[in-house]
Amino acid sequence: MIQQNLWLLWLVCMPVSVYAGTDIDAAERDTIKFIKVHFLYGSKPKKEFKFLEKKWFGGMHGGHVSIETDSVVTGFGPKGKFHVFGHRKNFHSHFFSQGMPEWMDDSVGMKYVTVTIPLTWVQYQRIDSIHKAYQNTPPYDYAFVGMRCAAATYDILSQLKLVSNRGRFGMVTRYFYPKLLRKRILKLAAERKYVIHQQSGRITRKWEKD
Repeated sequence: MIQQNLWLLWLVCMPVSVYAGTDIDAAERDTIKFIKVHFLYGSKPKKEFKFLEKKWFGGMHGGHVSIETDSVVTGFGPKGKFHVFGHRKNFHSHFFSQGMPEWMDDSVGMKYVTVTIPLTWVQYQRIDSIHKAYQNTPPYDYAFVGMRCAAATYDILSQLKLVSNRGRFGMVTRYFYPKLLRKRILKLAAERKYVIHQQSGRITRKWEKD
């Protein structure tokens, strides 16, 4: 009788164990990949430190934005002659990558904010393929009046369905420099409870504010 009861108990519990294992596997496949969007703030030398500090491109409306995946930071920038207006064919641009140790070295003393965004496995595979394709063949020119780091980052985030889709003209005009995109992503982070990390910049420079 005891053996028969144990056998019946095993039959009852077996489907629960099987389905529980399936649910866990499905959840693991569906989520828990992350990207980090890094925003470096624009700045200019403080008057009393002009002898020490240099002017940077864009000044207070400068800065940079890039995306980290698997400890590799990928950003968009000029390559070759700088274009004022974007060219349709003669691209002087590239997507370039840095390992995190190198990026951290370059960011010492910089003011920046990092937003960590969770991805599904499908989104993670998508950004991996985008980065590989864009580094192999940039899809657009880099130009002062055209696609730059903020607009290019928005382009990638929109392909992941993290922000709404916009045409090329809409991305360029709405996200002309990093602060405009930073405000949008920080608002999104507050709404969706994304993790935010901030670092203050060195006191010898005047940094832009949010």
